[in-house]
Order: sequence, then C-alpha cells, then structure tokens
Amino acid sequence: MMIDEHSIDIDNRKANNLLYLFMVIGVIPLLCILAVYYTNPDNLFLHTIATSTENIPSITSAYNPLMTKVMDIYCKTAPFLALILFILTFKTRKP
Repeated sequence: MMIDEHSIDIDNRKANNLLYLFMVIGVIPLLCILAVYYTNPDNLFLHTIATSTENIPSITSAYNPLMTKVMDIYCKTAPFLALILFILTFKTRKP
C-alpha cells in the first residue's frame, strides 16, 4: 500500500494550525487576567472568580492570595483545553 506523503503533509499542516489556534485561545485568558490585575489589583471580576471557586482546594500565597487563587483556577482548566485539542486532532495527525 502506497502512502501519499502529500496528503499526510496537508493533514499535519491542518493539525498544526489547529494547535496554534488553541495555543492562542489558551493564552488569551491569562493575558486578560494579568491585564485586569495590573490595571486594578482589587478588581471585582478577580474577586468573583476567587469566591465562586473557593470550594476547590488550592495552595494560596500569603503575599497575594487573590492572584494565586485565580491563577490556580486557570491552571486547573488547562487540561480540559488539552483534552479538547487531542480529541480534535487525533484523526487528523498522521505519523
């Protein structure tokens, strides 16, 4: 059976483009959180995130508990984005 390398390259290019898209989508919330924090460290949006997820266990810093809680929630949602990316590119990427 002959492997068509051109179609494999096209499929891998599609998967790579999807990977770049998800990378940008994954970084946007981080940049938004940092921008909101640096403009106003006592922002209501950040407090809302922290208080609505206070039942989720996390290690918080004594220096800045609000920011560490928000960043912890951001990091805990990253595997879901990775799982979605894996599901979408599983059949697209070829060896």
